[in-house]
Amino acid sequence: MLVVGSPIESTLGERLATVTLPDPTEDVYRLLKALYFRLYATERPQNMEVLASLLRMATKYMVDNLRKEVIARLEILFPDTLEKYNSQDRKAVTPPDFDPIIAVELSLACDVPAILPTALYLSILRENAHSLSIGLSKAVQMGIFPPLQAHYRCLSFKDEFRTFTESAITSAYNEPPWACRYKDDRFACSTNKCYGIPVHSKRALELRLSGLHHDMFLDSTFLSLEKEGYAHLCPSCLEKIKAYQSAIRSKVWETGLPSACGWRTWGDVKSGRPPTIKGATA
Repeated sequence: MLVVGSPIESTLGERLATVTLPDPTEDVYRLLKALYFRLYATERPQNMEVLASLLRMATKYMVDNLRKEVIARLEILFPDTLEKYNSQDRKAVTPPDFDPIIAVELSLACDVPAILPTALYLSILRENAHSLSIGLSKAVQMGIFPPLQAHYRCLSFKDEFRTFTESAITSAYNEPPWACRYKDDRFACSTNKCYGIPVHSKRALELRLSGLHHDMFLDSTFLSLEKEGYAHLCPSCLEKIKAYQSAIRSKVWETGLPSACGWRTWGDVKSGRPPTIKGATA
C-alpha cells in the first residue's frame, strides 16, 4: 500500500518522508480501520457505502484478504442461487442503505462478475417497481466511477432479461396447466372438480412474471393466489399453477439472469470468463 502512494518530503522540518494517498479521506480512514479492527468489514449488517469503500481501496492497494472478505459479503447480498436469495442469512446482513446500483458499479470497476446478474436485476426491478430512475451513487458523483457505465449496462440487461422471460412464458404455452381444453374463456380442470382457470387470470400471472413490477424470485411476494383469481380452484389446478410458476422462475434464474449479462450459465459467471453472448432465448 505504501509503495503505491506518493512519498514527498516532510513539511514538519524533520528528515522524514510522508506518503500521500490521492483518495477520499473517508476511504482511507475505513481502510485503516479495517486493517486494525479485523471484524470491521464483516459486521452484520455493514453499510453498502462502507463495503463499497473497502472494496475499492482493497482492490487498488492489493489488500487481498480484505478484498476477499468484502466480496464474500457482497456475494451473500447478490447471490447465485434462489435458495441463497431467499435465505435468512441474506436478510440478516442486508444493510439499511442497500442499493443494488452500487453493486453494479463495484462489479464492473473492481472485477467482481459473480454479483453482476443479481445486482442488475435488482437495479431494474427497483426502477420499475418504484418508478425511480437509475440514479448515480456517491462514488460516481465523486468521480471515482465512470458516470454512465452502470446505467448503460442496466438498460441493456433490462431488454435482454425481459426478452428471455417472455420467451420462457411463451415456450410453456403447451405445458400444464395451459395444455388443458380451452372453453368459455377458461382452461378446463383436468379432474372436473372446479370451473378451471380464467384466461384473465393467466394474463395477470404472465404480467406478474414478466412486468418487472414484482420480485419474481422472492418467496414472500412470488404469488398471492387469492389476488390473481385462483381462490376457488381445486387443489389439483392450484398445484399445476404453482408448478408452472416455479418452473418459469427457476428457468429465468438459472439461464435468464446470466444470459442477459452475456454469459450462458452461472458457472461461466463465476469462472471469471468474459461474457460471450449478447443474450439468449428460452
